[in-house]
Amino acid sequence: MEKIFIVGRHRSGTTMVSNLLVENGIAYSPVHEEHKGVHESAFFSHVVPYFNGFKSNEDRLTLHYSFQKSDYFRLLGIGAKKLPHSENKYQYFCTIMSQAAEKNGYIAWLEKTPAHSLFVRELYENIEGVKIVWVKRNLYDVIKSNVYAFGCPSKIRFWFKHAVISGCYDRILYSFREKMYCVSYEKFVANPKLELSLLSDHLVGGRQVTIEKSGYSKNSSYGKLKRGESDKLRDKIYFNISRVLYFLIFYTPANVIVFAIHCRMKLRTKLPSWFYKVYS
Repeated sequence: MEKIFIVGRHRSGTTMVSNLLVENGIAYSPVHEEHKGVHESAFFSHVVPYFNGFKSNEDRLTLHYSFQKSDYFRLLGIGAKKLPHSENKYQYFCTIMSQAAEKNGYIAWLEKTPAHSLFVRELYENIEGVKIVWVKRNLYDVIKSNVYAFGCPSKIRFWFKHAVISGCYDRILYSFREKMYCVSYEKFVANPKLELSLLSDHLVGGRQVTIEKSGYSKNSSYGKLKRGESDKLRDKIYFNISRVLYFLIFYTPANVIVFAIHCRMKLRTKLPSWFYKVYS
């Protein structure tokens, strides 16, 4: 069973790439229109830290029965199960995903959570034969899209915030660039059939690509812009100022960034707002 993780900064095209891989039958993943296609598990980044790191038997049982109620698990379609025998959180997740993929007749599954970019080292160290795909996009477009989606473009502090976060993601991913398959968002948009074919060859040995445009709703940051909210000159100025912070973070040792982020994640006090969105 091929195990695939799609990573990259939020708003970089991870959803688009994941959706097309699934829609072309290249790999299995749970999907739903409410989640714009391929759903995020947020398993290692949000779920495990929330349940005390999957350490004790009590933590594992609590996580398992709570996870079974989530949109992600229910969309897998494998039904409620007893806690599968697993040595660690990685084996637990892979067991569940492989069961769902096999049930649906696939030889590969994929998981797409941007925040798992911060766990690339752990994924390589703990999941044998894992394949990781890094979706990269122009830095200006990534930061701008995140500001418009999750902040206020007229306030420079949001540009600072997303420049720093983007620097963290890119620093960690860049340190593993030689092990990962890298997909350029711009090239993918320009020639999806070619890029999908090349990606398919790398992941599962080749599959015929027939769908070049996803049938799911587009996951855009700019669909509900208010009059006057977009200002290209202001955006360029704010980006160029905030980019200084991006490079300060990018040239920080990756181990320092990973340590700081993991300490922060241990303090999580809630699950993502969309965790029980469909089956609330």
